[in-house]
Amino acid sequence: MVDLTAFLTFDLALFIEAFLLLFAILDPFGTVPIFMALTEDHIQKRRQIVRQSVTLATVILYIFAYLGWFIFQILGITLNDFRIAGGIVLFIVAYDHLSGREARTRKLEAEEVAALRPVSHVRGDHPQRRARIRHTQPE
Repeated sequence: MVDLTAFLTFDLALFIEAFLLLFAILDPFGTVPIFMALTEDHIQKRRQIVRQSVTLATVILYIFAYLGWFIFQILGITLNDFRIAGGIVLFIVAYDHLSGREARTRKLEAEEVAALRPVSHVRGDHPQRRARIRHTQPE
């Protein structure tokens, strides 16, 4: 049986600690120049992009904040198990960066990039409701 008492309590000190930790990790002041560079072609849509990004990040954060403990209990994962797994992943990433090897991900060739064609998908009949999606066309 799952214990919901820990799920329903609110600890202000823990909330402040988690908020400051997330604020330091996400580094909003450091990501502004990156965001500006990535959206330089979409100056008119920046507010919409920011709103959608913040909304999605907030939804994901709340889902994992409220359901993460429940999922861990169902799967039988302890916090120390999660810390050990995170440390192993961090070690692997750091080792790959320090070793200077080529990335394990596959790089796209020029022909493959050209094969990616933007396709419009209309949600409703209004022109502002069009979302651009990309997929590979079969040859």
